[in-house]
Amino acid sequence: MKNRLGIAVKLATSLVLICAILVTSLYDAEGLWAAHQEPTPQYQARESDHQEEYPLMKPSREKRREWIEKYNKAPKAHIDEQVKRKLALAPTGSLSLLSHLQYTPSERNQGSCGNCWAWAGTGVMEIALSVQRSIKDRLSIQYLNSNFNGGSGVDWACCGGWLSDIASFYSSTGKAIPWSNTNASWQDGSRGCGSSTSVPGANISTTPYYPITSIATQTITTHGVTQNTAIANIKNVLNQNKAVWFAYFLPTTADWSNFSTFWSTQSESTIWDPDFSCGHAWDAGGAGHAVLCVGYNDDDPNNRYWIMVNSWGTAGGNRPNGIFRLAMDMNYGCQDGDGDYMFYWQTLNIAYGNTPGDTGQKLIGADDATIAMGASNGYLCLSRFSCSQTGTVTQFKLKASSPGNVKVAIYADNAGEPGSLLNSVNTSTAVIAGWNTITFPATSLTSGTYYWLAFNSDAPIVGTLDPGTGYSRYAAATYSSFTFPNPPTSLSGWSRSLLLAGWSTPSAPTAPTVTNASGASQITTTSARLNGELTSTGGADTTVHIYWGDNDGGTTPGNWDNDINLGTKGTGTFYNDISSLTSGQTYYYRCFATNSNGSDWADNTSYFVAQTPSETLKLIGADDATIAMGASNGYLCLSRFSCSQTGTVTQFKLKASSPGNVKVAIYADNAGEPGSLLNSVNTSTAVIAGWNTITFPATSLTSGTYYWLAFNSDAPIVGTLDPGTGYSRYAAATYSSFTFPNPPTSLSGWSRSLLIAGWGTTTPPSPPSPPSLLSPGTAITFRWGTATGATSYWLQVNTQSNFGGTNIYNAEVGNVTTQEVSGFSLGTTYYWRVRAGNSAGWGNWSTTRSVQTADIP
Repeated sequence: MKNRLGIAVKLATSLVLICAILVTSLYDAEGLWAAHQEPTPQYQARESDHQEEYPLMKPSREKRREWIEKYNKAPKAHIDEQVKRKLALAPTGSLSLLSHLQYTPSERNQGSCGNCWAWAGTGVMEIALSVQRSIKDRLSIQYLNSNFNGGSGVDWACCGGWLSDIASFYSSTGKAIPWSNTNASWQDGSRGCGSSTSVPGANISTTPYYPITSIATQTITTHGVTQNTAIANIKNVLNQNKAVWFAYFLPTTADWSNFSTFWSTQSESTIWDPDFSCGHAWDAGGAGHAVLCVGYNDDDPNNRYWIMVNSWGTAGGNRPNGIFRLAMDMNYGCQDGDGDYMFYWQTLNIAYGNTPGDTGQKLIGADDATIAMGASNGYLCLSRFSCSQTGTVTQFKLKASSPGNVKVAIYADNAGEPGSLLNSVNTSTAVIAGWNTITFPATSLTSGTYYWLAFNSDAPIVGTLDPGTGYSRYAAATYSSFTFPNPPTSLSGWSRSLLLAGWSTPSAPTAPTVTNASGASQITTTSARLNGELTSTGGADTTVHIYWGDNDGGTTPGNWDNDINLGTKGTGTFYNDISSLTSGQTYYYRCFATNSNGSDWADNTSYFVAQTPSETLKLIGADDATIAMGASNGYLCLSRFSCSQTGTVTQFKLKASSPGNVKVAIYADNAGEPGSLLNSVNTSTAVIAGWNTITFPATSLTSGTYYWLAFNSDAPIVGTLDPGTGYSRYAAATYSSFTFPNPPTSLSGWSRSLLIAGWGTTTPPSPPSPPSLLSPGTAITFRWGTATGATSYWLQVNTQSNFGGTNIYNAEVGNVTTQEVSGFSLGTTYYWRVRAGNSAGWGNWSTTRSVQTADIP
């Protein structure tokens, strides 16, 4: 026994060192948390660089088009407005969800099986499980492989698939199976499309499992939009703590040689840019692949990238984390020679529930296994384990080969040896054959930290794996009088693995919780978006409602005008757009969630006011008049006008004598001549006979200021008054290639008045600022300075500085800056102030001054 233990110690020490190196590399190689990084090259390989074949999906053209159609028909991924605003304020930075993914890089290897789509999709599910339920666990790829389409044939998992196949499969099973279940680990790596699964589905244990209450595919909009929009949409989903499934097709053998060589020979810090493949025609080597996007980094504007987790192992150790970097500044609209898009970004809208009869979660220790033998009785036996999840152990589990009695404990780790005693159960506890649960004092453990699980028994009953790969210790100890020492001493090594584990308390079912999120958004005169967030489902299917109307119905459904039933929702944000609102009306809404565990209303009612439309008025230019003739085409024509109202021009109007095409602009005035270009529409716009309205870039104009309205036309169509009284200018200009110059030069004079105008919304006047005070004269005449925009003034004189005493004078004095006041007492201090007013109302009071009357009249 001691010889075997000695060998095991050496093996275990080596394993621990390897694990430590691997964990270190996971952080160092990716550098996701580094504030600054050195630039890295964007890699493209030569065709001759191909190193080895990797498994790809090779669907027929019909199957590929079927997948694309599913992609196009899938609901759009929700773009969170709060996340959108946050990203707008901080447009650069980094994010990684990799810490939510429980995986061993070397084991994340699909082998020769073309089921990359399942590895990537399952990764999305694993990260969602960690985010939603704080359960970081590997999910079984084998479970899907063995059961998908019967585990054989031309459509089984190793022949390729799509994210919608993941959603359909788990919608029907409703169970995510842990990798650690019996026969659930990956075993089909040697299989291919022409074979069948090596593990019959019935042989995989489905207990325990993680229940899936809902799952659906969502497409992230990246086609038909700008590159910036595509990037923003992907970032938005990732910042909702949702991983992204990325599928890409490369049409040729050479294209895939490029990527496989990049994967095999380049480091994890090198960026791969796929744009070289755009437009290529398909050949026999064309194929597809899917990977898992877990984050991004765009701190360096010249080396922006997405973080991708592959399912091709570690490239012989060259990629210790099984990841690569994809260029963020790629062509998201890239198409192949057939005109099909080549890049596809999706995610899963998934919700997990609590397992029926949930017994908690394993935090540390062994998985289920067949017992080789029972550990000898009369010994303190300890086994070293790394904690897989941060949490509180409240249950100590052990697997026994036969009935007996045990005492159990948990020790800290001290440089690879048992350290201080954390907690124990020194009372003898009876156990039976199989797994047993012993109530344990609450003990907090930290993920990634090593601890020792310990027991003593009165018979050789506690299960071991022999020879096993355990890192264990033992010492003789008489069971009847035994209590756990602190710390244990005189320990010997042992090669057996002990079937011990620490578990958390089962989750108690709770009611859901819901909020109104950030309130209403996208408010117009007739519509609005009502936002909410389901912050917890309480572990059960949850139905969400939004109640709304023009009165606050509180927490009584019947008091609301409208009930929007959104159906079953998982945790996260949601929204619903409403319409047919009345301009200027105040509306109210409140979110409600309910399930078998209870119900919850948002804490408060949210309200908003439907916008009031702004009236569009003429701000500058000509009134309607009978056209004398059309201005000649092929000229830049300008007319000078005084702005009649302060406001923002959003429409350029012109009256035409017949159909044609125009370009329009507005210039500033420079000492009576056209000056700098303020705004223009250089795109040719068709007009018809009569007045025409052209949408114009918002341009602020000031009442009483001169501006020049301008146009160019391809026919003599724009109306003029001749001889007119206009103050106009012109210069020859070829219409087809014309753009408005800044400023215009070489202009000639012209006596015609042009029928052109600028329309928009006026800027309402604001009350004038307070006037400055001047000292009163010896006759107690109060004087003050003029205030811009004022049409009248109000003087107030009082016996107290807070104007709460007796008013000696308190009245409007008109549009003057002096006012004599009498009736003062001798030897008294008085306080005075002035405010200015106009048609918009009275402005704020000026500062307060004081004056003292003389003692002798």
